Amino acid sequence: MNDFVTGAVLAHEGCEACAPEGVCRIELSVDDPLVVPELLAFAAGPAREKYVLTALRIGVLALKQAQGRLDGDVIRGEGDRLLTMLEERLANHHRSVQDQVAGTLREYFDPKSGRFNERVEQLVKDGGELERLLRSQIGASDSALARTLATHVGEQSTLMKILRPSETEGILNSLSQAMQKALEGQRNVILSEFSLDNGAGALARLVNELTTKHGELANGLRTTLDEFRTHVCASLAALQARKEESLKSTRHGLEFEQAVYAFLTQGGQAAGDIVEHTAGTTGLIKNCKVGDVVMTLGPEHAAAGSRIVVEAKQDASYRLADALHEIEQARKNREAAVGVFVFSKRTADWQIAPFARYGNDVVVVWDCDDPASDVILTAGMSLARALCARAGAERKEIEIDFERMQRAMLEVEKQIQGLDDIRKNAQSIRSCANKIEDRARLVSDNIVRATRVLNEETDAVRAAVIVE
Repeated sequence: MNDFVTGAVLAHEGCEACAPEGVCRIELSVDDPLVVPELLAFAAGPAREKYVLTALRIGVLALKQAQGRLDGDVIRGEGDRLLTMLEERLANHHRSVQDQVAGTLREYFDPKSGRFNERVEQLVKDGGELERLLRSQIGASDSALARTLATHVGEQSTLMKILRPSETEGILNSLSQAMQKALEGQRNVILSEFSLDNGAGALARLVNELTTKHGELANGLRTTLDEFRTHVCASLAALQARKEESLKSTRHGLEFEQAVYAFLTQGGQAAGDIVEHTAGTTGLIKNCKVGDVVMTLGPEHAAAGSRIVVEAKQDASYRLADALHEIEQARKNREAAVGVFVFSKRTADWQIAPFARYGNDVVVVWDCDDPASDVILTAGMSLARALCARAGAERKEIEIDFERMQRAMLEVEKQIQGLDDIRKNAQSIRSCANKIEDRARLVSDNIVRATRVLNEETDAVRAAVIVE
């Protein structure tokens, strides 16, 4: 049959006559090396014929499929039948294997008749093979193990003779003599190294080296200390010279100006004021740049829109008259109602009061490196705000207690002067530190109260202006 079965039809008669009956009798001789072993796997008879018919049917269906004439239902049916037959064969094979394995396990491991239990019992029972073997090897005094141990480590063995202390040629005696000799040699060497009689010994060398190095160390240390003292003095002198030169230089003055601007900016932002750094820009007067900082009072202030000009100087050549002249020019140049001149504590003349008012101008002395002096500059700016409020009130003819404001201003001036005196005393009289600190605290409280009065009167002016 094509590629599946190779052979010859031996006999076939009357195909046309048997076709209507649905039966076709064929006798085949198969010699295909792939097919013959499969056929011979079945015994001759119905089983082999059934297998041949099934294979023939599958082949025919495959040919029909190749020719486009395969019926799906037929293939499905034949496939199911083939799977059923395969399942039966696999089930039979599974049962056969299971029976064989169970029989083998039962033969060896059955609790009553199994060979394994019988063999184990023969080995471990009393008088069994294992017990007899162990007794013959290690049990009795004449066993193989006892004889072997007696030969190698027994009383008369070679090893015991070597280890016996009484034996002059034994290992222990030889080891003891060798260790005694080595210890004696090492003791002599150590004593020789620590004896001053041995000039080449370690102790003698150490004493000589310490004696030599001690003098060198003392001389070197003295020289190093002198050099260090000279270097420190030179460095301090150079540092002081640079500091003094920096204080005199224009650059340090600009740094003081920037510090004043930064301080006023911080306080102005909290009060809602506008602070401008106007140094280097011309004002109302032609080609005039006087007036470093201009503060415009915010809308919440009684004199909203009023301008305060601030001039900052760190210059030892400036005197009070120079300051008053320059701050007056600054007010005119920046169209300000009030002026504040800030001297640097480092360069201010000792005759200049730390806080004073001259008409609409305020003069203060401030140390940008000492937070304790911040209260002076703060009080000066508060006084400047109050002067702006008073000027605004005078223009509007508002009834304000100017006498109370005047007393507060005088109190601020008085207390700040006392604060400056206290600081001077604190620098020279350390023994009275507690008393000075109490006095400084009292003066600061008085300044705060006076400043509060100024703020209250300023708020009254603002309220009156708003009502009008």
